[in-house]
Amino acid sequence: MFELLAAADIMAGMTDPINPQAENKPAFQYLHYLILLAAGVVLGIWLAKTPQGFLGKADAIGYAVCHQIEERSFSFFGHVSPMCARCTGMYTGVLVAAGFYFLSRKRGAAQFPPGRINAVLILFALLWGLDGFNSYLHLFPNAPHVFPPSNINRMITGSLMGINLMTLLLVGFNQVVWFEPREKRVLASFKELGILLLSVLATDVIVLLDLEVVVLAASILSILSVVYLLTMVYSMAAVLILKRENRYASWWSLRYMLLAGFILAFMQIGALDWIRFALTHTWDGGFGY
Repeated sequence: MFELLAAADIMAGMTDPINPQAENKPAFQYLHYLILLAAGVVLGIWLAKTPQGFLGKADAIGYAVCHQIEERSFSFFGHVSPMCARCTGMYTGVLVAAGFYFLSRKRGAAQFPPGRINAVLILFALLWGLDGFNSYLHLFPNAPHVFPPSNINRMITGSLMGINLMTLLLVGFNQVVWFEPREKRVLASFKELGILLLSVLATDVIVLLDLEVVVLAASILSILSVVYLLTMVYSMAAVLILKRENRYASWWSLRYMLLAGFILAFMQIGALDWIRFALTHTWDGGFGY
């Protein structure tokens, strides 16, 4: 697949601002259709093999990345959320951070925050890890624990980790992909970090009000965030594997790599779905048979 993408990428004529080439060779003019067909096949197989209905598909995406333990998840209209409170917080945090960077015109920033802000982001990661480990211990009777776990803690620490994930992804993606990365810090001051943090925490509070329609919206957005995050990660990986770093001037010129990322994202989701179902023999989440 990567060889096919490399050929299509080179022959498309818009992916290399240094050496543009016209897409005029018959051997390559249909490659983009083949790539689209590959995306359709991968997505079609996944759709056919997973539970029916929109919520069934959402559950199947969550099934690939989250334990889906009912007691640690929100619910809406009699349906358990596709992901636990921690994952819901993390992936909604990714989207809130993405929206913040877009609105603050930082979406092209290719420089990490200064050291003092990085220290706060590391603290966010430590809080996420501590709460996760503490919750994990509660899976075992009589295991020691630091504090009583709760979905409030899971949601908040998850959303803090979402800030970290989006920040790392944005800077890494911009450094690897674009022809002229912007020499601008993604978070330049504590004021910017404070606004972002307040935005994320405000979203947490709204979800934690436990209004069913809000939980439904947060569940859908968090599932879309999983697909978005994996697609961006795998698109960046495709660029690195094909040695096409810093060749792209627009999202349109990046289309083949984005499509490759989408294909690989659903290949990972499908593979993890298959492995987990083979081990548990159920789509209901948790770890039991």
